[in-house]
Amino acid sequence: MDNLTFSQRIGEKPVRESIQIDNVDEDLTIRLWNVIVINFFGKLPNLRYSQSKIRNDKVCLKIWTDFLGKRADEIFTSSSINIDVEFVINNTYHWFAQAIWYDKYDFLEYLAKILDKPKLVADFSEACNTALKRGMAGYRIIGTRVVQITSNEEVVEIEQALTNTSSIWQPVNIHLKTAIGFLSDREPGLPKFNQRINFSSRSYLHNHYWRK
Repeated sequence: MDNLTFSQRIGEKPVRESIQIDNVDEDLTIRLWNVIVINFFGKLPNLRYSQSKIRNDKVCLKIWTDFLGKRADEIFTSSSINIDVEFVINNTYHWFAQAIWYDKYDFLEYLAKILDKPKLVADFSEACNTALKRGMAGYRIIGTRVVQITSNEEVVEIEQALTNTSSIWQPVNIHLKTAIGFLSDREPGLPKFNQRINFSSRSYLHNHYWRK
């Protein structure tokens, strides 16, 4: 009840009662796009500086041709060989707004992997997870992977383990990364990823509590 707005508490606006698993509704789509604009495009070098424009062009070209599979010549300005960044962002939004729910999650993973600094990745993932939580999505981003979750506490524990660089944690990190891979794949015939994540969790608890 603490998260409900006044209009929801008095029954004037609907309250979502189910977690979004096979869907991303309009509200969540907008929340996620705002994160993309602020925490991805907004973190790229300022377009006003020519020395930074090369990177912006490369990122937009990569999204346009590699992820969206569009023709490269569509995004070059008519007066020069520069890329029309605003055109790319606007058209990417139109695609994102109409995309199938799992394509939207594919795009979030793709953007997270483009970011080349751990701090940027962490900020992007955190912002996405805030939007996913408010939109009652059944998924969270851990590192650069979208995984289905059962509780926010599990996400916090796993993220803390993955960011610990101590040598005694390396075996745990390996198991966790492997388990996250299985969780994000979820294809028929894969090894029992639940067993992997449980084993990783036990390893984490063993290191966390017994090595103090």
